[in-house]
Amino acid sequence: MPTKKKVEPLKLRSIKEETRACREAFREAGSKPGDLTYHCHHGILVEVLEEPASVRIAYILSDKATAEKALRLRLFRPVPRTRANAKLADLWDHDDWRFFEKAEVSASSSASRAHKQNCPGCSWDGATIFAGDFASLDDWLR
Repeated sequence: MPTKKKVEPLKLRSIKEETRACREAFREAGSKPGDLTYHCHHGILVEVLEEPASVRIAYILSDKATAEKALRLRLFRPVPRTRANAKLADLWDHDDWRFFEKAEVSASSSASRAHKQNCPGCSWDGATIFAGDFASLDDWLR
């Protein structure tokens, strides 16, 4: 029987380093509006990027609490391209809303299943990224 690989908890870098890595991840992926992302918002695992990632990154840097910035930037990432989310992005590009919702459900479901592999050490607990070692960051939301 194979043994489970132990996942190391997240070790956050500086906000500057996490910003650089986040921007690079979206640049390398060729990400654009219509693509799926992980952790665009703290309480949603997978969602469609509705504007360029650079806009969300700038918002995190300007409007989020300093204590949250590095974690948000570390976890905000493009979902790796699959046939399902490539189709989703194509429907977004062509404003084909008749089929978009059904494609979004399918692609999001697939991305959710692949989350642990794509986001190792993630603090997501099914409801928020502010869980485990990062639970104290969520206190102000309560």
